[in-house]
Amino acid sequence: MNKMIAALDQRYTILRVADPAEDELDWARANDEDDLHLQLLARAAGADCVISDNTDDFPNPATAASGLRRGELCGVVWVQPEDIMSIFHDAM
Repeated sequence: MNKMIAALDQRYTILRVADPAEDELDWARANDEDDLHLQLLARAAGADCVISDNTDDFPNPATAASGLRRGELCGVVWVQPEDIMSIFHDAM
């Protein structure tokens, strides 16, 4: 199913909300191209973060000093659901 979604995303542009930046394309090609549309939507919407259980596909994953795993790409932070409160804590 994921391969089919990725193929459709490459073939058809139903609505391109943002053109992919080079960093986003590099990340998608190296990891999971069928997640690119989520990154683009988040960036186009001005989202601060994406909450995802799909931690294997986090862009630029890193572990914070607190031990929380998160990633960041083009200004969008990807975080696990159980770590969402850390976003609010870090902002305070």
